[in-house]
Amino acid sequence: LHELIPSVATCIVSRQLCMRPDMDNHWALRDFASRLMGQICRNFNTSTNNVQTRTTRMFSQALTKNSQ
Repeated sequence: LHELIPSVATCIVSRQLCMRPDMDNHWALRDFASRLMGQICRNFNTSTNNVQTRTTRMFSQALTKNSQ
Protein backbone atom coordinates (compact mmCIF):
# COMPACT_ATOMS: atom_id res chain seq x y z
CA LEU A 1 0.00 0.00 0.00
CA HIS A 2 2.82 2.41 0.75
CA GLU A 3 3.82 2.29 -2.93
CA LEU A 4 0.33 2.22 -4.41
CA ILE A 5 -1.40 5.05 -2.51
CA PRO A 6 0.98 7.86 -3.58
CA SER A 7 0.65 6.85 -7.23
CA VAL A 8 -3.14 6.74 -7.09
CA ALA A 9 -3.29 10.04 -5.20
CA THR A 10 -1.08 11.67 -7.84
CA CYS A 11 -3.53 10.62 -10.54
CA ILE A 12 -6.34 12.28 -8.59
CA VAL A 13 -4.80 15.64 -7.65
CA SER A 14 -2.07 16.30 -10.20
CA ARG A 15 -2.51 19.49 -12.21
CA GLN A 16 -1.46 17.93 -15.49
CA LEU A 17 -1.70 14.23 -16.23
CA CYS A 18 -1.21 14.22 -19.98
CA MET A 19 0.46 16.26 -22.67
CA ARG A 20 -2.80 17.12 -24.46
CA PRO A 21 -5.60 17.53 -21.89
CA ASP A 22 -7.96 18.74 -24.59
CA MET A 23 -7.46 15.50 -26.57
CA ASP A 24 -6.74 12.89 -23.88
CA ASN A 25 -9.45 11.92 -21.42
CA HIS A 26 -7.71 12.76 -18.14
CA TRP A 27 -11.08 12.89 -16.37
CA ALA A 28 -11.54 9.16 -16.92
CA LEU A 29 -8.17 8.53 -15.28
CA ARG A 30 -9.06 10.78 -12.33
CA ASP A 31 -12.42 9.03 -11.95
CA PHE A 32 -10.82 5.58 -12.05
CA ALA A 33 -8.12 6.62 -9.55
CA SER A 34 -10.67 8.08 -7.13
CA ARG A 35 -12.79 4.93 -7.28
CA LEU A 36 -9.66 2.84 -6.71
CA MET A 37 -8.70 4.98 -3.71
CA GLY A 38 -12.17 4.43 -2.27
CA GLN A 39 -11.78 0.68 -2.67
CA ILE A 40 -8.35 0.79 -1.04
CA CYS A 41 -9.76 2.68 1.94
CA ARG A 42 -12.72 0.31 2.28
CA ASN A 43 -10.73 -2.90 1.91
CA PHE A 44 -7.50 -2.14 3.75
CA ASN A 45 -8.42 0.32 6.52
CA THR A 46 -7.74 -1.05 10.00
CA SER A 47 -7.39 0.54 13.41
CA THR A 48 -3.65 -0.06 13.11
CA ASN A 49 -2.90 1.57 9.75
CA ASN A 50 -5.72 4.18 9.60
CA VAL A 51 -5.52 4.30 5.80
CA GLN A 52 -8.84 6.11 5.47
CA THR A 53 -7.99 8.79 8.03
CA ARG A 54 -4.53 9.38 6.59
CA THR A 55 -5.85 9.53 3.02
CA THR A 56 -8.61 11.95 3.99
CA ARG A 57 -6.10 14.17 5.76
CA MET A 58 -3.79 14.08 2.73
CA PHE A 59 -6.56 15.18 0.34
CA SER A 60 -7.80 17.80 2.80
CA GLN A 61 -4.33 19.31 3.06
CA ALA A 62 -3.98 19.29 -0.74
CA LEU A 63 -7.26 21.18 -1.10
CA THR A 64 -6.36 23.64 1.66
CA LYS A 65 -2.94 24.37 0.15
CA ASN A 66 -4.44 24.79 -3.31
CA SER A 67 -7.09 27.30 -2.20
CA GLN A 68 -4.60 29.65 -0.49
